[in-house]
Amino acid sequence: MGVDPVHVWGGLVDDDVLAAPGRTLARAETSGSSVADAVERLADELERSSLASVEDRARAVGVKAAVPPGLCLLPAFLLIGIVPTVAGLLSSITP
Repeated sequence: MGVDPVHVWGGLVDDDVLAAPGRTLARAETSGSSVADAVERLADELERSSLASVEDRARAVGVKAAVPPGLCLLPAFLLIGIVPTVAGLLSSITP
């Protein structure tokens, strides 16, 4: 109570979680702009960054899920499809 709001909100900048709201509220207090508008813009920005992070992780799951079947199917394809074909071609070339 009785402390300058800019100083209080600016003190949150050292915290990892509360740094963005602290900067936003300190800027709104300093400039005299609406705190509600500043918080709404911050919420929109945090929502966009969270959504982008979730989409990136979802794309990574698809890539990671395709690797094990690929590692299993490639040797089988080589042994069942390629090796007999090459062996057949080599046996037909030699007299």
